[in-house]
Amino acid sequence: MTMPGDRLSAAMRSFQEQADKAKQLQEAIKTMRGVGKAPDAGVTVTVAPSGAVLDLRLEPKSMDRSYTALQQAIIGAIREATANAAAQMEEVAAPLLGDRMQQFRQAMGAHAGEDLQIRPDAPQPPPPAEEYGGSVLQRQPPQPPPPPVQPPRRPAPPVDDDDDFGSGSVLR
Repeated sequence: MTMPGDRLSAAMRSFQEQADKAKQLQEAIKTMRGVGKAPDAGVTVTVAPSGAVLDLRLEPKSMDRSYTALQQAIIGAIREATANAAAQMEEVAAPLLGDRMQQFRQAMGAHAGEDLQIRPDAPQPPPPAEEYGGSVLQRQPPQPPPPPVQPPRRPAPPVDDDDDFGSGSVLR
């Protein structure tokens, strides 16, 4: 027969083991980085396990491409870096999480075998320069804010003219 103290001790040991595993995973995640490259385009991207872009490197040859080709190369490198980070995360997490790995995948939004193919969209025209405020040479200096609006003044009280009409006649 197990005593209540034994069950409590076992639960505490299990909790401590889980806390240790979580700490190991947290330490591994801190240094984890996913890298993706589009070498023919001269693009390299580094992402955190969360998918946040940490670094984007463009080689001079990347400027020889059209803006749509460069855009696609960057997106492809980001996708590759994200997949790389997810694979690293799974590699580190699987031994620590064991049978809870599926829950972890769902929480992290990772889907094994996700299609990472680039599907080029129809080329988009560049946005008009006005969207970015025009060229630097055409920009006007910022205008000062308008002066604050003064509240309207209260009108002066009307003058009481009753004193002029004394007891005498108006007609003299």
